[in-house]
Amino acid sequence: MTIPTLDKKALSERDICTKFITPAPVSAQWDLMSQIREEVSFTKGRVIVRGQLAEFEPERKWWAKRKTTEQAWRVPVADIVARGYNLDVKNPHEADEAHRDPVELLAECQKAQSAVTEVRERLRKELEKALLRP
Repeated sequence: MTIPTLDKKALSERDICTKFITPAPVSAQWDLMSQIREEVSFTKGRVIVRGQLAEFEPERKWWAKRKTTEQAWRVPVADIVARGYNLDVKNPHEADEAHRDPVELLAECQKAQSAVTEVRERLRKELEKALLRP
């Protein structure tokens, strides 16, 4: 018995899903009723694609004449390639944050806590004196 070949161009979108897409998750033990949703809408209505959208014209004009500012800067392609295509580039207009030694920060914090404890103890003694006075 020979299996007939399908002309995929003659199939509808629904036929392609049923014959080629849905069998993969079903064979992986997915539940067809609770884990697979079909024909889900992502918009309130139809998506209409037009050739030239006039609403993007201001952005297109800006893009052609864009300037470097504190919020927008250019990164050379060579730099992007050298970084392994990592686009996480620090804003060159922001000052570098100085990171301090954690041991130094902890000592400073302990000193501040000691000062707070000392003031709290002085206040407690003053309140005791004032409340015990006849």
